[in-house]
Amino acid sequence: MDKFELIKQTERMIQSLHTPPRGTRPGAIAMWKDLATTSSATKLLLHEVTSTSDFMELFDLRLSYEGYSDEYSKEVHDSLEFARHGQNILGAKWYLLEASPEDFVGEIGLIPFEFGEVKIGRLQNVEIHPDQKGNGYGNELLALLENEARKLELRALCLKARPDDWPVEWYKKKGFQIVGTW
Repeated sequence: MDKFELIKQTERMIQSLHTPPRGTRPGAIAMWKDLATTSSATKLLLHEVTSTSDFMELFDLRLSYEGYSDEYSKEVHDSLEFARHGQNILGAKWYLLEASPEDFVGEIGLIPFEFGEVKIGRLQNVEIHPDQKGNGYGNELLALLENEARKLELRALCLKARPDDWPVEWYKKKGFQIVGTW
């Protein structure tokens, strides 16, 4: 099975968690990165989100970059319920990037998938707090997540992005390749 087909399967599985299931936006791009070498060491830590207080930290972090209106609060709450559901159904993991004890500056999600002999990880919700952008935390967040993915014996990472999102170029610099478009 080719890389784009694998990513489309991850998308179908993720979309099926939504009630009602949502479709994929036309024009979305699929990106892939093989995990061959170890990423460089970092001074930051990944903190796995497992407890209610961790989810509250994640909620506060998401509100910081989504805004504090009632509309966004409901949207962020729904996205966290989706994250918990993903943990229970797909074995997803969400992490907070910890710059110092209890100082969380970013987040990232990883959903492992296994297709026969092929084990890959799907990135979700890669975000850095707006006040912390430009400090290199995104690079460190991705490096730490790649190391976590290797511990899980994942062969590659994949993601879905809108073609007009600025991170697409950043992902390319980090070794991701566009492998298809919906």
